[in-house]
Amino acid sequence: MGAGHLHRHVAELLRRQLVQKRDRWRAVLPQGLAAHLARTALENIPTSVVRAVMEDRAPVRLLKSFARRLRYLHDSEAARVVVAAWLEPGGRLHDVARLARDEWSMFEAVAPVRPDLTLDAIESAADRMGDAAFFGSDAYRRSELVGLLHALAYDAPMFDRAVWLMIRALATEAADNRDYSGRDRVEALFSPFPSGTHADQAQRLSMIDALLDAPLRRFNEIGALALGAMLDRHHRGFAHWFDFGARPRDYGWRPKTDEEKADWFRTALAKAVALADPTSRHAVAARAMLARRLRSLWSVPLLTADVEAAVRAVADAAFWPEGWMAVCAGIKFRNEAMPADSLTALRAVERDLRPATTVQAVRAYVLSDGAGSFDVFDAEAMEGPDDFESVSRRLTERFRALGRSLADDGDALDSLLPDLVLRQGGNRFFLGRFLGEAAASLVVLWERMAGAFVAAPADRRDPDLLSGFLGAAVKRDAAWVGEILDEAVDHPDLGPYFPSLQTAVPIGDAGAARLHRAFAVGRAPVQAYQSLRFVSTKDGLSDEALASLVRCIAERPAGHAVATEIFSHRLHTARDEGGCPVSPALVVAGLALLLAYDFAAHRLDKDYGLSQIVQACLASADVARTICRTIAEAAERSWSVIGDLELTLTALAERQPRTFLDQFLEAENGVTAELLRMSVRRRPGALRSIPHAVLLEWADASPDRRYPLLAAELGPFVDQAGEVETGAVPVSAIALDLLDRAPGRVAILQAFERWLTPRLRIGPWADVLDRCRHGLAELREHSDETVRLWAARMDEVLAEEDVAARNHTRERDRREQTFE
Repeated sequence: MGAGHLHRHVAELLRRQLVQKRDRWRAVLPQGLAAHLARTALENIPTSVVRAVMEDRAPVRLLKSFARRLRYLHDSEAARVVVAAWLEPGGRLHDVARLARDEWSMFEAVAPVRPDLTLDAIESAADRMGDAAFFGSDAYRRSELVGLLHALAYDAPMFDRAVWLMIRALATEAADNRDYSGRDRVEALFSPFPSGTHADQAQRLSMIDALLDAPLRRFNEIGALALGAMLDRHHRGFAHWFDFGARPRDYGWRPKTDEEKADWFRTALAKAVALADPTSRHAVAARAMLARRLRSLWSVPLLTADVEAAVRAVADAAFWPEGWMAVCAGIKFRNEAMPADSLTALRAVERDLRPATTVQAVRAYVLSDGAGSFDVFDAEAMEGPDDFESVSRRLTERFRALGRSLADDGDALDSLLPDLVLRQGGNRFFLGRFLGEAAASLVVLWERMAGAFVAAPADRRDPDLLSGFLGAAVKRDAAWVGEILDEAVDHPDLGPYFPSLQTAVPIGDAGAARLHRAFAVGRAPVQAYQSLRFVSTKDGLSDEALASLVRCIAERPAGHAVATEIFSHRLHTARDEGGCPVSPALVVAGLALLLAYDFAAHRLDKDYGLSQIVQACLASADVARTICRTIAEAAERSWSVIGDLELTLTALAERQPRTFLDQFLEAENGVTAELLRMSVRRRPGALRSIPHAVLLEWADASPDRRYPLLAAELGPFVDQAGEVETGAVPVSAIALDLLDRAPGRVAILQAFERWLTPRLRIGPWADVLDRCRHGLAELREHSDETVRLWAARMDEVLAEEDVAARNHTRERDRREQTFE
């Protein structure tokens, strides 16, 4: 076909509005016509010729475009042949694990043409490499695979294989992972609507059974997660498109009528109740999941009787603290539209589930995961709002009563102790405190609790109960508690937790000596000393004693970070308690921490604490100079360190402004100086925290050099980070002072010009230029002609850049009008 003939055909298509134009680009629309033309071309041209041209001679961009066109041709035999050749063993796209980014895009594009071979390829790669290597090595690629598998699970015949692969991928994630997690997609497939699959509830329940019967605990957890999604009334599905090439798709099978929805939840509820039986190995997970769904399901009128029966069945089998708390929450946070009979039934259920014995009350108030929600299960607060102080007071009395009951009931205490000394949710410290108040014999009760602690698995022990007990016991018999703590220092089981036990009581000189002895013995890991964060002078630990302890901790391997955190907390607490001057002992300890700080390993979450130490202790210019140099060395190894030191740099500038200026503005240390100067420009808080008088005094010491330096780092405007979105950017007071006091204004103006460059601006560049031009209006009226002429010239330059920036934007938009 000649060029003229082709042009006439395109013109006809344009008249029929079947071709779209974007600048110089053309595309055949709509997709149906484009697909028809592509299908016809594949029929008219031998498949071998198409493959030879596209695979051997076409550039990558054209090959990707070809794959995207094939995506809509699942009903074309020629397209299926091409895609099959790519996806079958030995084909271009079969080895999914080794696909480059462009090849992966092609793999995703052609998946709708041969979903069976697509699933085979993924399954083959996963089986060959193993789940950890295939799914776990790249979180982003894993999320893409899970998304594709979700689309493949749409058809019921492919559901089991596709979902099992999704679950294998999810099993490679940590349970609490949220980084490109496939959790939401797996939950969506088991939710009633919209799921994105036509597998019915029975098929989905079969998958849940397989997961719960699997030998691996992670698969069991995912099974419980899936069953929870099946009971989730408010699941919104997964926010993605359900389109899959040209294959007709909807939101998947779902119950349509209210009765069908009720049947769905009844079936899932029956499954959950069976799993919640105490004899089931999934009882704990099932009971916790049912408790989370209870409030939502109760609000469905058709389900109220079923939910009530399920709740009573679970509670009759064994006390169910989570269920009781969920019922309490349902009463307290009920919808005003809840029918009266439904609310009456809910209150009756609450009365029946309410703890009836001391053991049950402890499991509800102390050991359950929701034991911190005091306002929910305080009976007087359930029926309406109540102030926090009143609720806390009543709950404190309830804990005190539980402590008295347990102290008098040895059998109840013995049945609870194995759980009370394990690490899990709850409020063990407070129960321990009230046990210490009520114990008839401190010695006897301590021996029973310590014995349970020693018998507990070493990796799950929690010392909170023991700590709370000692905190109360010290008020009754301080000498005995001292003896217990002396023994705990070198105890093989209590020793690793000694710092927590010691910090539960006033420390004083004896406690400080014990902590030093614990360092020498070495049973407690250095992380255990983090409990010292919450100790203040009111707890009997003097500044001198703390300083000594901090030095010891810092000397231990991995101890410097712990020591720094303890020290910064002490400074924060002292400031809140009255802001007394920092003692000389703490200043010395703080300076030692700063000098030994590893700035190369600094993290953003440590910036505040480090800045507190700098602010409180950095009175020495020599130490400040050393720290600045250390920061500079760290910056040479990792530029990101500077970005995470914003508060610390500001504190340095405030405490030692002249040293800060000498080291970071004037020092000639190569790349580091430039990196630090760039950081100051991006975050001018450090420089702007220095008073203008100090800046000018520093500049006066060497005016020819330092005035231009300040001008280059501070710039001419108040806002240099692009935070002012509208209106003019005003000229700053310090910029005007620099112009007035500098020995030569030309050098200052030249320094200001560096700020009028694109790399230092945020947002649409043309808009920034416009704001800067308005800001320069003030300088165009300056008393000095040199300044006025400079401002006028810069206005012309910025006007030219403005035009160029807008032209660039238009050209960029034109380039982005392609159909690829």
